[in-house]
Parts: sequence; structure tokens; C-alpha cells
Amino acid sequence: MKILILRISIFMILLSGSAIADESINCRGKIIDRGMTMEEVREHCGKPDYSSVDDQAVHQGNKIRGTTPVTTWHYKQPGGMLIAVLVFDVDKLQSIKLVDKYEEEF
Repeated sequence: MKILILRISIFMILLSGSAIADESINCRGKIIDRGMTMEEVREHCGKPDYSSVDDQAVHQGNKIRGTTPVTTWHYKQPGGMLIAVLVFDVDKLQSIKLVDKYEEEF
């Protein structure tokens, strides 16, 4: 009984945050991690379920020197409860975040 309570407690702690930072995800048996290109990710994960592109300011000191495109791709994960949010700076994968589908709006 104590082990069951411990397992439930750990599970609840893991679920308590709306987003889980992650270093990698698995797409069709291939590990997807930071540093990969958009082409590599699309090759293994297919077309994203949702995507957006925003311009982000590039700073040098306290001055804005221009902008860089930041692309965000969303992939529904197996089981249907999580969405992988992949953020690319220009063409390189910078971050992967797993988000509860009920807290993420497209």
C-alpha cells in the first residue's frame, strides 16, 4: 500500500506542471533532439499538426539590431494527452516542450 501511495505521489508531482521541458522526443522510432534541422525533423515526424512563424528581435547590448524568424511546430503525441512543441531559430531546433493538450491552444 505504501508503494502505491508513493507511486501516485510521484505521478502527481510529475503532472503538476503544465509544461515539461524535454531534451528529445521520439518520432517513428527516431530520436529528435536539439540542433536538428527543420528538414531532419520533418523527415522523421512528418508535417506538424500546427505551425507558426514569428519574428523575434535580435539584440546587441540594449539595442535591437534586426529580427530572426522563430518557427514553432506542434505534434500530437501517442496517447493523445500531450503535445510536443518544437521551437526552431532560423533552421535549427532550439527547444522541445511537452504540453498538456488541454492547456495548449492552437
